[in-house]
Amino acid sequence: RWNIKYKADGEEARNYEFRLLPGGRMLNNHPNDKTMDNDAWESKGRYLMLRFNNSFVVYTGVLNKQGDAINGHAVNRGGDSWAWNARRLPPCSATRN
Repeated sequence: RWNIKYKADGEEARNYEFRLLPGGRMLNNHPNDKTMDNDAWESKGRYLMLRFNNSFVVYTGVLNKQGDAINGHAVNRGGDSWAWNARRLPPCSATRN
């Protein structure tokens, strides 16, 4: 579970969560994402690639040595690009009533 932050030109700052799932699947709660089943991720060593909305936007980044932060750059099909960073969040805790 990760929290991602970025500020793209012409847009307000964004802050949302994403989860990297087995098999390259990814879930996120970005407010503009209407198609939750077409996001994917892949990694090679500390290098990551996150693909949102059938690769409309591709985020590339590097996981730090501690494994708790990712810093990188994103680009969309329109050619817009921006820096981004993500921080690992603690696991969700289930509560019983």
